[in-house]
Amino acid sequence: MEKATIIFQPSGHRGKISKGKNVLDAARELGENIESLCGGKGSCGKCKVLIAEGYYAKYGVTSHLKNLSRWRKIEANFINTKQRKEGLRLACCAAIKDDALVFVPEESRASKQIVSKHPRLIPVDYDPVVKKYDLIMDPPSTGDAGGDLERILSALNVQYGLKDLGCDIDKLYACDIDVLRHLPIRLREQNWHVTVSVWMDQEIIRILPGRVPDTYGIAIDIGTTTVVASLVHLNSARILDTQYIMNPQVKYGEDVISRINYHLQNKEGLRQMSMDMTEALNRMIEALLRSTWPEDTYEASDAPDVQKQREETDGEFLCLVPEDIEDAVIVGNTIMHHILLQLDPRHVARSPFPPVVQKSLNIKARNLGISVCPSAYVHILPNEAGFVGADNVAVLTAEAPYKSDQIQLIIDIGTNGELVLGNRERLLSTSCATGPAFEGAEITCGMRAAPGAVERITVDPETHEVMYKVVGNDAWSNYVKTGELKTRGICGSGIMDILAELYRTGIINKSGAFQKKQKSS
Repeated sequence: MEKATIIFQPSGHRGKISKGKNVLDAARELGENIESLCGGKGSCGKCKVLIAEGYYAKYGVTSHLKNLSRWRKIEANFINTKQRKEGLRLACCAAIKDDALVFVPEESRASKQIVSKHPRLIPVDYDPVVKKYDLIMDPPSTGDAGGDLERILSALNVQYGLKDLGCDIDKLYACDIDVLRHLPIRLREQNWHVTVSVWMDQEIIRILPGRVPDTYGIAIDIGTTTVVASLVHLNSARILDTQYIMNPQVKYGEDVISRINYHLQNKEGLRQMSMDMTEALNRMIEALLRSTWPEDTYEASDAPDVQKQREETDGEFLCLVPEDIEDAVIVGNTIMHHILLQLDPRHVARSPFPPVVQKSLNIKARNLGISVCPSAYVHILPNEAGFVGADNVAVLTAEAPYKSDQIQLIIDIGTNGELVLGNRERLLSTSCATGPAFEGAEITCGMRAAPGAVERITVDPETHEVMYKVVGNDAWSNYVKTGELKTRGICGSGIMDILAELYRTGIINKSGAFQKKQKSS
């Protein structure tokens, strides 16, 4: 029977599948775990997958929606018109006609990828970028009929000594245009009592009626493989919640070079990868906001019913909406930085590896399409060099080796790894492609940290007996029956463990070569 090449991402499962089988059956055949509560009858809608469009040189396949069977009416019960145009199908309804690259969204995976990233608290001096000012003003009168904005600027100067907002050319820049459009209503809602949010003591980015002292922000780390976002109460620097997902761009390639190649080989490749990331960030932000609401009551609007909901919970829930996020910071390696901003990254991959921009950027959230306060600024940390990006700057900021007299070595192991060596006198940074080594590339049984991956290994120094533990099971191999752990491969932490154990027990020397003289059980 004629076969087609099917590739599943982000797991990397691939193989030849007989044409005519549906994508769900192909997933089962290749070991891809896709959610299917109804058993493939098309009645639960849990098996949504995204069919990639275009030629993927890394895999040597051309993937198109037309390479699957025709759309079935039953799919419309779970996939709307917009999603259909984006390439979403139900795996159980889409029969294979030719080669396809299939991305399995986070919510459709029966065995979730394990993302082991947790925020660590570090002491910081409180010096917020966005500051809030509580203002009570006199309303206009026949003797004082000045403009609403001018009234606020005057009050900020008189009550807090804050003056010279905006630029010298046009004082309108003292207030974001979106804020200005809502200004008359906000000022009069509580009889000229408002809270004014000011960015960098330069620009008014939000005005709320009454006294609203709390400020919230998000911190986002865009990794090549994983993305992490934290919701932060900026007044106390307390992390309220953190979300982790696999980077949706992995369907275009696991490493940064593959994604540059995808951009070069596809006219809309850069734009598509950027949109994928923006949509993923917005889903994460929505999840963070939902965590501040009672279950199933989230309302994504800055409306009176939101305030009513907050009052009904008696302070137990914050009931935050996108507009409540008034500050955002994003870091990532240079390629992730460029893709997000739709900056051409091709020259970063060519000597002498120049990035489009090194300096830090402040961009309006609405210009990036990120669902927070539209007039808020998103601060993107600077890139150091070609493959040493803003994520390494974040590491330097957190660990502060530039304050140390002793020489420090800092290693950040990710898909794109960075090393920093030095002290207050001099710092050296470099990067390397660690991800492919730890996530399956060129390793016969290599895989990501998904259930069934060997993650811990220990070797008995006397008998050389090997014991191991897999992701998703707390038991060690010596305490269970053969096959009970359902071992599928080995991930990065397992590789690190086996190297350390082989050296610790004298099986290999410090160069990595096996010792010729050693006892064997």
